[in-house]
Amino acid sequence: MKAKIPYTLIKRSALDNLRQDVGVFKENVTKASAFVKEIASGNLEVQYQDESVANSELAQSLVTMRDQMKKFAQEEKQRNWVTEGLAQFVDILRSKDDNIAALSEVIISHLVKYMKANQGALYIVNDDDQTDRYLEMVACYAYNRKKHLHQRIDFGQGITGQVVLEKSTTYLTDIPKDFIRITSGLGEALPGNLLVVPLKIEDVVYGVVEIATFQKIEKYKIEFVEKLGESIASAISSVKINERTRRLLQETQEQTEQMRSQEEEMRQNMEELSATQEEMHRAQKQTDQALKQVREKEVYLNNMLNATTDAILTVDKDLHIVLANDVMKKTFQAQGVMVEVGFHVTKLAKPGQEEDFIKPYQRAFQGETVVVERSYFEHDYLITYNPLRDSDGKIIGASLFTKDVSEQKKLQRQTESLLTESQQQAEELKAQEEELRQNMEELSATQEEVTRQMVELARVKDELEVRESVFGYTTILSEADIFGAITYVNDKLCEVSGYMREELIGKPHNIFRHPDMPKELFKLFWDTIKAGKVFHGIVKNRAKDGSPYWVDATIVPVKDDSGKIIKYVGARYHIEDEYLAVTMYNKQANQLGWPLLSNAAVELV
Repeated sequence: MKAKIPYTLIKRSALDNLRQDVGVFKENVTKASAFVKEIASGNLEVQYQDESVANSELAQSLVTMRDQMKKFAQEEKQRNWVTEGLAQFVDILRSKDDNIAALSEVIISHLVKYMKANQGALYIVNDDDQTDRYLEMVACYAYNRKKHLHQRIDFGQGITGQVVLEKSTTYLTDIPKDFIRITSGLGEALPGNLLVVPLKIEDVVYGVVEIATFQKIEKYKIEFVEKLGESIASAISSVKINERTRRLLQETQEQTEQMRSQEEEMRQNMEELSATQEEMHRAQKQTDQALKQVREKEVYLNNMLNATTDAILTVDKDLHIVLANDVMKKTFQAQGVMVEVGFHVTKLAKPGQEEDFIKPYQRAFQGETVVVERSYFEHDYLITYNPLRDSDGKIIGASLFTKDVSEQKKLQRQTESLLTESQQQAEELKAQEEELRQNMEELSATQEEVTRQMVELARVKDELEVRESVFGYTTILSEADIFGAITYVNDKLCEVSGYMREELIGKPHNIFRHPDMPKELFKLFWDTIKAGKVFHGIVKNRAKDGSPYWVDATIVPVKDDSGKIIKYVGARYHIEDEYLAVTMYNKQANQLGWPLLSNAAVELV
């Protein structure tokens, strides 16, 4: 039996169509293979050869694959661009970590070039003065020198200053015409795009970078500048810390060298003291015996000095108090002033009158006996200054004897009143002329005594006026920087003003200014200390609760080695007696032509 072979009969036309379909399929596969090979070789811009064929499902899939690969390639290129840029700036930020100006120049020039921008600028926050913080341009690239190019921008000023306050990036494609222009060999043109990015770490802004360009700045480049901004901010912070550390280190080294010099000087002094110690021991016994005799004499002398009703004081030629009897001490103690051995005698003088106060002592040092009449504490005194000599006749100091002549002064005033009345009644009392003549002779004799006492009173008047101003004063100390911001206050200032120390530090000194004080006083104050001179004046201040208090102020400018004023130190004396304060102020105001403070009880002196 023969085997059967299966077969199917088809029409020739169907076979031709099948052959045609196979040919088209082979052509599509060939074109698809060529398309894939181009992509595999890296040509992601290749186009499918036949648009009609490209409508096939295979072609569409391949085109979609190409587009995805183009997208991935573009994103990878952008990531590589960002990564490479950040890596380059790591080396740049490390290159000049000791000079912020040089570092800023390298940063902005490299950034503009890497961004393929036209020009840029880098601003850093200047916080040397915490009361006046602003943006300072430290570097720029490709900027032409124009009037609109400011070195200083205040926070909130313009687009750049606003970025500091908002702490966020600003990207503009519509730039104000007068803001910035890009210059080239062909002239000037308004840029189409401006990028302003804050240089910050967390919420702290250290500066701002500004990039201008004709081309649109893509998002990944903006994000790159923002990431780079953190690194730049960190570098700026580190450089500032390094500069501050170097400055402090230099100051510390200078202080250390100075201490070494002082230690060497002290060592030499100790050697000299050690060499003389043996000699001192040998002389000790003789000195002890002599001191015993001196103490005995001193006790005897003190008993004698304290037995009198006169106030007695002695000083050495350096004007330090050597001795003061009980009358002198109690007189000043009643007014709140302690008279102690070793104190400089000018502590008893009014501030600013020390020179006149010591003139009688200086005359006594020349061998002259000086008698003056002065008023203190509502009493009249006759003061005698005498030279003190040693056993060889050499002047070693001066003594001061004060005598209260208030009663004699009162008697003189009464006598003068009686004399005036007698002269007015002379014509009417002719019958009593003989009796009046006798009275006049008696008054004349009395007047001679009173005149002598007035001469003595005249000698004490000036000194007592100087000492009077001391009573009721308390020392108030403060310190301020060159802008007037308070950097130090002592406890007495806090006590008198009513402020806590933390309420005053960093505040302007005019927190104490009282509205009654004329503007001319404060202009004179600033003109004086800015000229490097000492200011002295009577000033009415205002306490925290608004109440007034008076001070006798002395403000001294402090200079560094180059002569530059670096701060101001103020010493003020609290004048608790308002009558005395207004009197002193009106005397000052009268000399300077300022308005006087009304006070019916005050007379100008």
